[in-house]
Amino acid sequence: MKNVAASVRQRLLNEVEFEERPFNEIPRYYADNITLDTVKNIAKFKEELKPEFMNVVFKDSNFVDDNAKTNTFPVLRQHGIDDV
Repeated sequence: MKNVAASVRQRLLNEVEFEERPFNEIPRYYADNITLDTVKNIAKFKEELKPEFMNVVFKDSNFVDDNAKTNTFPVLRQHGIDDV
């Protein structure tokens, strides 16, 4: 089974390193089959690095189901990510 937390963290770090920008700018995470666990791991990653601000962008069709999509906003807001 794939380690979702490690995957999310590494993809975001790779993006920041590739673009040679500080993490407090906007990281982007593009994926298919986004689950609620993926969203929770993005929130944990934000808490770990404590960026000045964080904007998360999702495509509606990339969620595995309506439950994951509906619960994404409350989970991220609980962790201080209001720009979704």
